[in-house]
Amino acid sequence: MRSASNSGFTLIELLVIATIGVLITIGAINLFFSTILAGGKSTALNEVKQNGDYAITQIERVIRNAKSINPATCPGNSLELEATDGSSVVISNNSKQITIKNEAVTSGNNFLVTADISFVCHYSSGTGPPLVEFSFTLQKGEDGVSRESDIVIVPFQGRALLRQY
Repeated sequence: MRSASNSGFTLIELLVIATIGVLITIGAINLFFSTILAGGKSTALNEVKQNGDYAITQIERVIRNAKSINPATCPGNSLELEATDGSSVVISNNSKQITIKNEAVTSGNNFLVTADISFVCHYSSGTGPPLVEFSFTLQKGEDGVSRESDIVIVPFQGRALLRQY
């Protein structure tokens, strides 16, 4: 039985409680920082997907409304089309951006980079319109510049038939 003068905690009990408190604090801080980093990666992934989806929509629109394809450019890394008004429309990868008629379709903000754009044309044996398949990769962040956890790379692909054929 303890007397009234011994009614405190021992040094060992205080050290155990302090150790448990430090471990809980370290775990909470670690969880906090990993949540913040995951949120940044998620935001970057959404931005890349949004840019890629927009680029696919614009490329498909131009292909669908084209009159013909320059066969010398397909397959290849750029595609030359003849518009219904007779003008030439080139879809290519210039200065790390996808461009249509020299206007950027993808945003160059925050190191958004395009790579590996390619076009493949399939001509039907009959009188049907040609099918154009295309693919490209968008990347946010650069090796050596961005943190590895902030680099996002997403491949995209699409296909479209010429309607005005």
